Amino acid sequence: MPELVALLRLVRESTSPIGAFALRGGTSFEELGRNPDAEGCGQAPARADLYGAQPFTTILERRGQESLSAGRAVTFEHRCVGPGGAQRWCQLTVQPVGPQRCMWLAADITPAKVEEVSRLTYAERLDYAVRGMNDGIWDWRVDTGEVYFSPRWCEMLGYAPDEVPQHLSSWSESVHPDDLPWVLVEVERHFARQTERYETTHRVRTKSGEWRWILDRGEVVLWSSDGRPLRMVGAHTDVTGQKHIEHQLRDQERRTAALMQLAPVGIYQTDEAGNCIFVNEAWCNIAGLSPEEALGSGWARAIHPDDLEAVGAEWQRFVTEGGLFHLSFRFVDKNGVSRHVLSRASRLINDHGVPDGTVGTVIDITSERAQEEALTQQRAQMAASSRLAALGEMAGGLAHELNTPLAVMLLTVEQLQAQEREGQLPRERLMRGLSRLESTLGRVTRIMKSLRNFARDGEGDAPEPVRLGGFIEDVLYFCRERILNHGIRLNVQIPAPEAEARLGTTQLAQVLLNLLNNAHDAVVGQELAWIEVSAEVVGDGVRFAVTDSGPGIREDLRARIFEPFFTTRPVGQGTGLGLPISKGLIERMGGRLRLDVGAPSTRFVVELPGVLTTQGEPSA
Repeated sequence: MPELVALLRLVRESTSPIGAFALRGGTSFEELGRNPDAEGCGQAPARADLYGAQPFTTILERRGQESLSAGRAVTFEHRCVGPGGAQRWCQLTVQPVGPQRCMWLAADITPAKVEEVSRLTYAERLDYAVRGMNDGIWDWRVDTGEVYFSPRWCEMLGYAPDEVPQHLSSWSESVHPDDLPWVLVEVERHFARQTERYETTHRVRTKSGEWRWILDRGEVVLWSSDGRPLRMVGAHTDVTGQKHIEHQLRDQERRTAALMQLAPVGIYQTDEAGNCIFVNEAWCNIAGLSPEEALGSGWARAIHPDDLEAVGAEWQRFVTEGGLFHLSFRFVDKNGVSRHVLSRASRLINDHGVPDGTVGTVIDITSERAQEEALTQQRAQMAASSRLAALGEMAGGLAHELNTPLAVMLLTVEQLQAQEREGQLPRERLMRGLSRLESTLGRVTRIMKSLRNFARDGEGDAPEPVRLGGFIEDVLYFCRERILNHGIRLNVQIPAPEAEARLGTTQLAQVLLNLLNNAHDAVVGQELAWIEVSAEVVGDGVRFAVTDSGPGIREDLRARIFEPFFTTRPVGQGTGLGLPISKGLIERMGGRLRLDVGAPSTRFVVELPGVLTTQGEPSA
């Protein structure tokens, strides 16, 4: 068998993994031999295991049958696993070399296979990325005008790929006529290397005739030796939805800007450092500054010098602590004309929750301030009228209260003069007469002092320490005689003489006198007529009360008794201002005036908290 000997010699002398086998009877496998490299398969790192999951003899048997039947070599690729678990690719060739005999040759092609798979994987990733971005790809041969438009590019415009000629005209004819000139200018600028890449956003017509907004980006990737562009690639992105949102935002910004300019109130905006970055026309009209003058820190020039410190302090608090800026102050223009303004501001918060500026309003309240001052004067006039009306009602009692001590004084003087003329005026009697005159004169003085205080406004008087008992007695100087002369029993309940409080005596006396006069009018002429006035210590405050035996106030009228010009008296009697004015005076003192609806008799209560300075035991 010389051919078999020659075959085995070839196997042994080969430098590649090689072997020979025979198929006895066409199916029975018999290995004839292999060279040393083939013996090392599966051990040498360069060879790996060429056998794979199936036994090597099984592979050779099947492929040998194919080779013998075809009368030619059979080549195939096979993936196998080496002893260390590493995957390898090999290429096997089975060649007939005689009757029922074959030779096999193995080549390790793992590096080439890995490179091929890598190329496929990269292409797949690129394809997935492009499809994920939903972009259309174009590839333009600038020198020939040929353009490759990807299927997605065609789909974006409503075409099938075979409906779009692969030429530049397919793109240029779809671009909006108003956009094409400046788009081509951008292309030329990129060709001239004035831009790193070409990028425009323009309108493109779809197959249905609809205009879509396209973000078109590209870059020359191949230049000729003389610097001419040869190939340019890029992508189309449909940004129609984004453009619509941008248009809506611009429309909203325009509307907002127009509204801010037309707003009847001043509007301003600052950055995070407090620098003014916007003022509207109304703000300029109120402040007397132009928009340019107001920018930065210029807005502060509009603030009245006397109010600048207060505005700065409140603004610093607003910036440091947050909340709202809310302050009334004055603007003064270049002509020295002042305006009272009310400013409110709120901080602007960015997407990260950090303040990055403020927006605020300014309202001209000069006329409101004037009206407020007019109302204050009107209230003062009404209070004065109420006091005068009360004085008129008490005139008779006051006259008696003054006439009695004056008559006593006159009689005392006449007696002393008569005794002196008769020479019957001893020193002791003279001193008693003078003491009586001094005491009576003191009573008159107290009455006149109380009358003078009652006639005063007392709006700006600071609270002063007074003894509650003495204060009640001073109030009763005005009305005691009037009450008693009408047969009305007067009951006085006061704390111990040392009980002392800080009170606005003038206005509090006006309130109590008003309540006493109302009580007098309610009980006068009744069979059982009485009035009680009391002062008591409650915690750190004082409670005054005036109670009477009158018919009371109907339940349906109780809610209206503190309304201005409402009165339960007959027409022509009373102004209906006493209780509303009294209520306002007490509230400005920090207290409360109320009708005690739970009392069995008509009882008005004045409560002044936090005024007590010295407390004593109550006395009758």
